[in-house]
This record gives sequence, C-alpha cells and structure tokens, in this order.
Amino acid sequence: MVQLYARDQNGALINENGENKVHVLAGDTYSPLGLTSAALSSTNVLTVLDNDLDRRVSDDWTTRVYGQAKFLNDFTFTANVSMDKFNEMRTRYWNSESGQAAGIGAFGKTASIQRS
Repeated sequence: MVQLYARDQNGALINENGENKVHVLAGDTYSPLGLTSAALSSTNVLTVLDNDLDRRVSDDWTTRVYGQAKFLNDFTFTANVSMDKFNEMRTRYWNSESGQAAGIGAFGKTASIQRS
C-alpha cells in the first residue's frame, strides 16, 4: 500500500501552498521508525494514476460444428469440428515524470494469439 498524502507526527495531512502535500520521497511523511522506503517510494502516485496506461483488449472465439450421416439402418457416422481462438492486445505507457520509467518514459505493445 502506498501512502498518497504526506502526514505529520500527529497523523494530520501536511499542507503545502494551500493544498495537501503529495507523499513522493522518503521523509515526506513522519514515521516513528525514521526514514522508510518501499517499492515506488519515490513515485508521485497521482501523476502515475493520471498519466500511465495499461490497456488490454481481448477477443475470444469459440465454434463447434458437427454432422451425422446414417447408413445401412444400424450405423451412424458423426463428425465433429471445433475451433477456439484467443487474442489479446496489450498497450502500456509509462510517463517520464514519475514512476517506473522516470526520466525516460516507456511505451510497449504486445499481442498474443492462441488457437486450439
């Protein structure tokens, strides 16, 4: 869990220029343990939420076909054909201001197709 806004020793929100201060760096928020850090501790969560993108679009196709032919009064021939196809397109964008790609930014697109 990442803290969104910085807090003081009493747990109250810290204001900066009339607005709540966003917790970005270790030390922005008081901790009885001293400076603490965690994954993405130097990330401005609001910037990441507003600007980063991770979109997945998928299509699933399933079809089944069968046919029967009766012959010689006591025999039936049955043929079955099926197809399953799963597609997924993933688009990712990481902003260059804050987060996992700070300073460089990142964009990626991947596609996966499965058939059976």
